[in-house]
Amino acid sequence: MIYVIIQLSCIIWLLVSSDVRQFNTAHLTVVTIAVMIGIWAVISMRPGNINIVPALKNNHRLVTSGIYRYIRHPMYASVILFCAVLLVTNTGWINGLVFGILLVDLWLKLRHEERLLCEHYPEYRNYQQRTKLLVPFIY
Repeated sequence: MIYVIIQLSCIIWLLVSSDVRQFNTAHLTVVTIAVMIGIWAVISMRPGNINIVPALKNNHRLVTSGIYRYIRHPMYASVILFCAVLLVTNTGWINGLVFGILLVDLWLKLRHEERLLCEHYPEYRNYQQRTKLLVPFIY
C-alpha cells in the first residue's frame, strides 16, 4: 500500500505544481499518447484484473494480449510519460526530486509485481523474454 500512497502523492504534487498554460503541441501530444496507453492498458487488462495495489486478486488472469503483447507494464509507462510532461512545465529542484521519487517508487512496485507474477504463473518467464518492460521494442 505504501507504493500506492507514494505514487499518488507524487502525481498529485506534480499536477498541482505544474503550469498547464505552458503546454505546447509537443506536450499535448505526449500527454495524449500517455492517456491512450493508459486507456489501452485498462481495456486490455479487463476490469476484474485491475488493482492499484501490487497484489494478485483471487480471480486474476495473466493478460498477454492488447498492449500487453508489447510491454508488461503499460500503466507505469503511461504515468511516467504523463508526469514527465508535468515536470517539464515546472523544472524546479523540488519537482525534479518528486519525479525521481516517483520513478524509484514505480520501479520498486514494478519489481514487486514481476516477482509475484513469476511465482504465480510459470509461463510468466517466457512472457518476460518475448516482451519489453516499459517501452515497446526497446526496454
